[in-house]
Amino acid sequence: MKFSELVCEKAIVIGWPAQKKRESPTKWHLIEDLFLFLKETHELGDTLAQKSYEAIIERERSLSTGLGSHVALPHASVAGLPKPLGVCCLLKEGIDFESIDLLPAKIIVMLLMPKGQFERHIRTLAGIAQLMNDQSFRDGLLEAKNPREAYTFILSYEEKQD
Repeated sequence: MKFSELVCEKAIVIGWPAQKKRESPTKWHLIEDLFLFLKETHELGDTLAQKSYEAIIERERSLSTGLGSHVALPHASVAGLPKPLGVCCLLKEGIDFESIDLLPAKIIVMLLMPKGQFERHIRTLAGIAQLMNDQSFRDGLLEAKNPREAYTFILSYEEKQD
């Protein structure tokens, strides 16, 4: 699954994913606000949203999803989810995500996958991690001034890779 199929233009947010950035924000605040953005963007119903949020929190508590190189990938598998859902948040300043390299996360991709699709889940995570491993991709994404620019960059990058 291509990144552009997982994260469409409306699923990209530049800056904090809420009307007002919290005072002394933590990764937990970001996860909560980014999840609310995901819920709204993908029109998740309340019951599925509650299960999804709990799964994201449980996964993050078990082990930080801060990958390093300014990237974090909070994710979870959720029963009853009809298809993979994703959102991407781009932060200029970054936020501590307890990454192994201690660098603040500036690119945060939140991913929900249908439960029972383990191989697809792992392949999707690996594909995102490989993409984010490319410094030029990360730099280009962070240079975007709005979601349209970010999405256009993703599409052009993927086209060059094909």
